[in-house]
Amino acid sequence: MRYQREIGGLYGQFAAPASGETPQQLVILLHGWGADGADLIDLAQPLGQFLPKAAFFTPDAPHPCSANPLGREWFDLTDRSKMNQNALAATNAVHTVLDAASSELEIQHAQILLGGFSQGGMMSLLGGLSYHSALAGIVSIAGAVLAEDAIPDAADRATPVLMIHGDADVVVPFQALDIGLTILNSKGYKTERLSCSGVGHGISPEAVQDIGRFAAACL
Repeated sequence: MRYQREIGGLYGQFAAPASGETPQQLVILLHGWGADGADLIDLAQPLGQFLPKAAFFTPDAPHPCSANPLGREWFDLTDRSKMNQNALAATNAVHTVLDAASSELEIQHAQILLGGFSQGGMMSLLGGLSYHSALAGIVSIAGAVLAEDAIPDAADRATPVLMIHGDADVVVPFQALDIGLTILNSKGYKTERLSCSGVGHGISPEAVQDIGRFAAACL
């Protein structure tokens, strides 16, 4: 069952667990620049095969997209020199959603997986790793590490990270994958890497399967 709901001040698409039971786990997926939450909710079906007890929430970003008023954005891209600053400010919305989701659904933070695509992938990394509690895991698809100084060194039981990128991506350069992993590894995080051959700026079937595998191992 899917429906629209609000969590932490953001409206989006919500999918109940495939098992039909009360959610015991939660996957939050953040969309890319100019899209909205409906863009990712279809991932609930294939990922639900790995996580039958998990609900899925795909919130709309808080701001209208500067280049596409029908879409949304987590932070403005007009001035690329302010990307880190703008992304850091946007973590407030991500943290609020995590707080509210845990409280309203009565799901512990360690049973929440946060992921995203493109700009949403950037926000899943920055928002998740700067959050006050460890999560089950973080997935970034075609994203990048921003505002690295705001990401603390890994503590005990730190959130594991999966970064996925297509090697034919010309929107967010493929090099962002290994640059980001180098930063996170230097801070002590446990990371996994998937390079998708011939894939551009998108989510491949191979990526979906690897997310499901990673998520099932984390949750």
